[in-house]
Amino acid sequence: MRRHNKSSLLRKLFRILFLFLVLTLLVSALRGRFALTVSHYTLHTEKLTESIRIVHISDLHNRSFGKDNRHLLAQVELQKPDLIFVTGDCVTRSRPERQISLDLLAALTEIAPVYVSMGNHEEAYDLRNGTDLYTLYTETGARVLEKEYADITLKGQSLRVGGIYGYCDPERTANPDDVFLRDFQNTNRYTLLLCHRPVSWLEKDALEFWRVDSVFAGHAHGGQIRLPLIGAVIAPDQGFFPGWTEGVHYAEDGMRVLIVSRGLGSSIFVPRIFNDPELVVVDISPAT
Repeated sequence: MRRHNKSSLLRKLFRILFLFLVLTLLVSALRGRFALTVSHYTLHTEKLTESIRIVHISDLHNRSFGKDNRHLLAQVELQKPDLIFVTGDCVTRSRPERQISLDLLAALTEIAPVYVSMGNHEEAYDLRNGTDLYTLYTETGARVLEKEYADITLKGQSLRVGGIYGYCDPERTANPDDVFLRDFQNTNRYTLLLCHRPVSWLEKDALEFWRVDSVFAGHAHGGQIRLPLIGAVIAPDQGFFPGWTEGVHYAEDGMRVLIVSRGLGSSIFVPRIFNDPELVVVDISPAT
C-alpha cells in the first residue's frame, strides 16, 4: 500500500510539473508574439560633446504590435530618439505582405530621421516578387543605405551614418564590401554602420579590422529560443548555441562596439521562447 501511494504521488507530481512546463512555454510563446521589451544601452566616445539617442529596430518580419503598430510607435516616440535605425528584414521573403512595413517606416519618419539597411529577406523578397524594396522604402521618407553613407550634423556634431547588406568579412579575398568599408571608415566623424548580419563582427574579427565606431545589427532573432542559464539555442550563420545573439560587444580596445538586437518578429513557424521582442535604445555620450 505504501509503495502504491508513493507511486501515485510521484505521478501527480510529474503531471503538475508537466502542466507547469506547458503553461510556462505557452506564456513565453505568447509573450514572444505580443510583448515588447525595451533594452537601454549607453556608449561613450571622445568624438562627441553632446549625447545622442538612437532607437534601433530590427527583424520586424511584418509583425504588428497593436493596430497599425500603435504600441510599437508609442514606445518609440516615448524614447524621444534623435535617430531611428532599421537594420533589415522588415518583410518575410515567403509572404507577399509588405504594407505593414511600409506603413511603419512612414510613421517612424514622423518621429525622427529614419535610416534603413537591407536584410537577407529584402533581397530574397525582391527576387521572389519582382519588387524593388529599396525604392518602396525610400518613398516612405526613410533614407535607405546600401553601400552608401550620409554625412550629417546632429546637435552641432559631425556623424557618418552608413548601411551595408553583407558579411563584411575581412578574411575573404576580393570582398566586394571592402571598397565601401574603406571609404566609409576614412573620416574623423563618429561613424555608425547599419549591417544586418552580425556574424563577421562577432567571429571574424571585423570589429577589430574595420575602424567603425559603432555597428548596429540584427538577423539572429536572439536565438529564437533561449534557455535559462544557457541562452540562445540556434542562430543563422552561427549554428547551435552560438552565445552571441544580443546585446553590446566591444572590440579589444574598448572603443569600437557592436550592438545586436534580438529583433521584433519571426520568419519561421517556431515561436520565440523566453525571448521577448526587443526595441533597442542606445545613448551615445561624451567620454568622461
